[in-house]
Amino acid sequence: MNQLRCEMCGSTDLVKQDGMFVCQVCGAKYSIEEAKKMMIEGTVDVTGSTVKVDNTSFVQKYLANARRALDKQDWEEVEKYYNLVEQNSPNNMEAVFFSAYGKAMLSFTDQDYFKREQKVAVLNKSISVISDYFEVTDENKEEVLNKIAQYVENIVNVTYVHKVNGVGTGSEEWQMGLIISVIQSFTQELEQISALHKDGYILKLLERFKQKLNTINASLAKLAKKKDRTVALVILFGSLVFIAAIIFALI
Repeated sequence: MNQLRCEMCGSTDLVKQDGMFVCQVCGAKYSIEEAKKMMIEGTVDVTGSTVKVDNTSFVQKYLANARRALDKQDWEEVEKYYNLVEQNSPNNMEAVFFSAYGKAMLSFTDQDYFKREQKVAVLNKSISVISDYFEVTDENKEEVLNKIAQYVENIVNVTYVHKVNGVGTGSEEWQMGLIISVIQSFTQELEQISALHKDGYILKLLERFKQKLNTINASLAKLAKKKDRTVALVILFGSLVFIAAIIFALI
């Protein structure tokens, strides 16, 4: 199968005018014979006045590569191939989520904490449009939404670099805050989708994620309380040592 692409600028936006194919980006013109010679992989319909390009073969090839990378947790390849899917199929809900997910996963083992914060923010923005894509995509919505849900849940158990006994940016609590923000974003999207679609699988996903949020928040509260007690004990011990040193000095 062949796709017509301008040799001058690489655009696939070519329109048939007066027996010539004219690139709408750079203005280059091609005869029918020239157009036949510059075909590359893809599907082209030249029967009307506009050249219509079918990128289905590209999308399926890139999706296959992206899913293999996802199975292997090769996050760099996940980002790369899902980006290519998104470029060729802008309404692909799976690609919109996983291209950003791959970036976020890469950042979890990076000690650049501010970069991680930014990548997770991008992931949350991608999640925030899932309900919009749900309305227009021609994908298997149940299958894709369940797949996204699975990987949002997996983010809780991912290995990440953090400051040991640290506070603020880079601490364990800070990392948990990032993880919770992702789960909250997805839960909000499920709420928006369920407002319009009462499918059983959507309602089950929503209930599951609400429960997960409650569980994580409770765990985080316990962790904070435990750390507060540890800090208090350290301060108390330090104070006792200081008092003992003063008493010893006075003897």
